Amino acid sequence: MIRMELLKYYFTLLPALLLFAGLKAQPPILLDEENAIHVIEFEEFKDVNHHGPSFSLVEYGEKLLWVSYDKNTSTSVPYVMGNQDRFFLLYSHPDKLAEEPTRLKLSKEEKQAVAGPASYCEESGWLFFTANQKRRWQGRSQLGLFLIRGEGEKPEQLPFVHPRYNFLHPAWDADNNRLYFSSDYEDPGKPMSLYYSDKTEGGWTSPLPLSDRINSKSNEVFPHIVPEGLFFSSDRPGGIGGLDIYFAAFENGQLSNPMRLPAPFNSSGDDFGIHFNSEGTRGFLSSDRDENGKMDRNYQFDCGLSCFLPATVIKSLELRIIAAGDGRDLRDVEVKLIPEKVLLGQFSGHNIKFDPLQNNLSLNLSDMDPDRAGVVRCSTDREGRCLMESRTNETNFFVFASKKGAQSVLQNLEFDTGFDHKVIEIEMDRDCRPTSISLVCPEDKEIIDPRLWIENMRTGDVDTLWAEENIYTKCMNLNGQYRVFAMAEDRHPAREAVYVQNTSPEDIRLRIEPKEVEVVREGTVLELQNIYYEYNSHLIGEGAASELDELASIMKRDTVMVVELRAHTDSRGSELYNLQLSQRRANSAMEYLVTAGIEPHRIRTVGFGETQLRNHCREGVQCTEEEHAYNRRTEVAVIEAGEGVRAVREEDGYLRFTIYE
Repeated sequence: MIRMELLKYYFTLLPALLLFAGLKAQPPILLDEENAIHVIEFEEFKDVNHHGPSFSLVEYGEKLLWVSYDKNTSTSVPYVMGNQDRFFLLYSHPDKLAEEPTRLKLSKEEKQAVAGPASYCEESGWLFFTANQKRRWQGRSQLGLFLIRGEGEKPEQLPFVHPRYNFLHPAWDADNNRLYFSSDYEDPGKPMSLYYSDKTEGGWTSPLPLSDRINSKSNEVFPHIVPEGLFFSSDRPGGIGGLDIYFAAFENGQLSNPMRLPAPFNSSGDDFGIHFNSEGTRGFLSSDRDENGKMDRNYQFDCGLSCFLPATVIKSLELRIIAAGDGRDLRDVEVKLIPEKVLLGQFSGHNIKFDPLQNNLSLNLSDMDPDRAGVVRCSTDREGRCLMESRTNETNFFVFASKKGAQSVLQNLEFDTGFDHKVIEIEMDRDCRPTSISLVCPEDKEIIDPRLWIENMRTGDVDTLWAEENIYTKCMNLNGQYRVFAMAEDRHPAREAVYVQNTSPEDIRLRIEPKEVEVVREGTVLELQNIYYEYNSHLIGEGAASELDELASIMKRDTVMVVELRAHTDSRGSELYNLQLSQRRANSAMEYLVTAGIEPHRIRTVGFGETQLRNHCREGVQCTEEEHAYNRRTEVAVIEAGEGVRAVREEDGYLRFTIYE
């Protein structure tokens, strides 16, 4: 008879056992399109990269060895290294990368002009590398493969290397005494293919190409051999960047069809030169992903237990999000489960903003790179729920929830080691503060036809609000910046900038000042400030007589009105010329009104020339252009007018007319 305690324990383990059973059919993590980016720790190898542009980082005994080159060298095709003495091999101990690395001396007698990607055999101490061939072909020095059998030994060019072809990127298979490499051996000058040569007691065999499964009509370069199979880079169709990294597994002694590795191994840039440690748990690769193709850098990755096994460690989070206050389920909430170290890595200049007014430092998480390793996403359903799983060894996470109209939430979450499932509930407050806006009249009179607009200064959106007893309400986004505008009849516009915090503003009071309104009657003289003539001309420019349009409009409504148009010039030019010019300008203004539909007998004209200057700028006096412009004007003298006509000079400087009934 099974004891109840054991039965309970069995049912407790059952979901986990079923989960792990399901994982057996999963691909190895390095090919797991869905989970690789969440499990594999991937970062730039800054300790190496700070020494300058570099690629093809490999383990070199207890040291690290990589290819370095002059930063001015073009690397648009990173496997063609034709610039003399610009590519060389550097090495350093991992604990001394802060110090200047050592340049690899190829021999005491000679030094190759170019030294490129290398492959090291731990058991024998052999070092294979790429360099210029000793012999030239038609004046050119092609790349070849060389072997150093020990430190200080003279490099020897491998015997199958021919000066007509390029041989590069060695990858030594110690278990089978086989050297893989890239070459244009069968078609010089054409795309590179992968070949191999076996080391036998009699020497080296002639190069043989890999099967058509591996080689395509595009370039196949940077091979790397591991017990599980072959890695290489190719620019074949179907990739996501220039060079992409592929893997072909050993199956019954043959290489399978290659598969392109997912992110974070591949990117939209060139990705190449992958290298694994002997345990298959971590390694390096090279890429220009963060440099827009201008510079190669090295990256390091760590798969945990193994890059060649499925991910088995799962952190599971069941989440429910509700509205604070009424407990409503919130749907369409965007949720991110972010490992703590990834969040800390977001603290960079483009994500952090400082608000000096509020003394706040803010971190933007909404625009986090969607391909950021380890970040899991979900969106809540109609019940406010979502389920997230992270295949990782990490235990410290942050939950970030965001939704339009609600305040974002960032909450710490700690999982147990191994498999762990948690259920949490998060409340979200509204992302706005109800604010009242009241219009205040200083003379305590009725505000006629009030209108109010609120502009969101960050988005440019404008809302029109309608008042009840001159009081408006608006729920303003927290940490938002707004500009409030108010207008009313016969009053100047009022405006105020508003910064919304948790505690303010509770109320905004806008003073809306009255305009100076002039009663239009017989004897009233008004200046038309916004009539623009062509220089030294009486012609009115197109669209340059807005106040004449306003005058024509009011004269059509007030059919009694009779006006005299008076034109003035500045003192420059002769008195006679200015007198004639001012008369022509007054006549031109009259013609404009007649064309607008006003009877000619209701319009009189007179030109005063320079006889009524308003300042000291008489003939011979040096004045600025602005001072002269002050004397150039057209005025309207009212001869007759009906009742109720008013003239208002608006805040923008334009003259407006209205009739009060």
